[in-house]
Amino acid sequence: MASAGEDADLTARLAREHGDVRAVFQALRRGGGTMAHFSHADFGGTSQWSSGMTMVGDMFNDSLKAKLNAIAGELSRHLRAPPQDRADDRAVSYRSGATRHAGSWWLQELGDPSSDGSQTGLRYAVFP
Repeated sequence: MASAGEDADLTARLAREHGDVRAVFQALRRGGGTMAHFSHADFGGTSQWSSGMTMVGDMFNDSLKAKLNAIAGELSRHLRAPPQDRADDRAVSYRSGATRHAGSWWLQELGDPSSDGSQTGLRYAVFP
């Protein structure tokens, strides 16, 4: 995992280039570096990002989508470079791939889900 200093350097550089990026960074951190869902006035309100999908509150503003895509893409690469510590399941809004079962809330007999997460207080897990 990158150090706090590396995180600060990256967010400061991106902030100089694009404006406030902390909301995007925090949302990506919660999303394991692969997706972000947040609300910020600089992006027209509620926004979402994952590789290949960018949605901003001002839905017809292509330059704003490109801005979010550039910011989130670079932050995502930064967050995913080292292995992520996923000990705190409550902070993650979405996760896919190899999910650790230890400490999970679903029945052990179900095995490991292909994805799990939470949104607006509702937890979910998908089992293939």
